[in-house]
Amino acid sequence: MSILAYDGKIIAADRQATRGGSRCTCKKLLKVDGIVVGWVGVQVHGLVMMDWFFSGAKPSEFPDLGEERESCTRLIVATRRGLDVYEQSHRAMSYVDKFQAFGSGMDLAMGAMAAGASAIEAVKITCKYDINCGMGVDWFEVR
Repeated sequence: MSILAYDGKIIAADRQATRGGSRCTCKKLLKVDGIVVGWVGVQVHGLVMMDWFFSGAKPSEFPDLGEERESCTRLIVATRRGLDVYEQSHRAMSYVDKFQAFGSGMDLAMGAMAAGASAIEAVKITCKYDINCGMGVDWFEVR
């Protein structure tokens, strides 16, 4: 489970991965060649989707993630014009809202940002109240 929040300027994500009943720390937000990508859902599926994206994002090569329909991993690509989100398909859904959040803690993060919190603050707040999120925050400014 995860939280990834975007406030129009900053994209932030927690670092918690859950394996069985244990928590561990991982990266869910990366900057590659100036492009910020992140994911929520199954860690390995996020990495596979990221590899597909940076290999040219050819529709015919979208990865077969098997049981993915159950877990619904999302690859989030942040640009100046908003967020492009890949979920179970090579077709991106584009979001241009002032702020957006994804993952198990998205409702908490959306509420925090609606009340004036930055994406970083929203992730920290979510980590405090959602047991599926935590282990710190990574963030990037979107340019």
